[in-house]
Amino acid sequence: GEAGIGKTRLCDALLARASAAGRTTLRGATRVEEGALPYAPIVEALDRLLLERPDLAAALSEGAQAEIARLTAAVPASVAQADPGTVRRRVFSAVAQLMSAAARERGAVVLLEDLNAADDATVQLAHYLVRTSRFQPLLVVLSYRAEGLRPALAQVRASLLAAIERWGPAVAVRRC
Repeated sequence: GEAGIGKTRLCDALLARASAAGRTTLRGATRVEEGALPYAPIVEALDRLLLERPDLAAALSEGAQAEIARLTAAVPASVAQADPGTVRRRVFSAVAQLMSAAARERGAVVLLEDLNAADDATVQLAHYLVRTSRFQPLLVVLSYRAEGLRPALAQVRASLLAAIERWGPAVAVRRC
């Protein structure tokens, strides 16, 4: 939706309701003023989660722990250099594993705000999270301004809206 329409207020209410129901809630936002930092809203959400729940990182595979440590300072670990060709796939998998671990106990809601200002890798990771959370108690909420969508976000938006047709009512993807 356009600026000022109430996206943030709607998302605040959703997170408050999820939290009151005992769900784990995560929130991260992209800020135009900070530039298009890779994975910025996801790292923001993970930092908060891991500071509150360091045990979640300990439950991940060693490889996933290393990738999470590469993204966030909330997990202390030595970070080895990886082959650039595999970094994206490993990061996507590690973040999905961590989100799955967060959702496993009581369900979780992840809000990624202002994706219109995000870099392509962040938008693609958001798509990956939605796709891989299909059979988990994990709701991924993406907010963005509809005007002037960059190609990567437009592609992800089209893919997720098409998923409604493929996945049916078990997965709700709505524009707000």
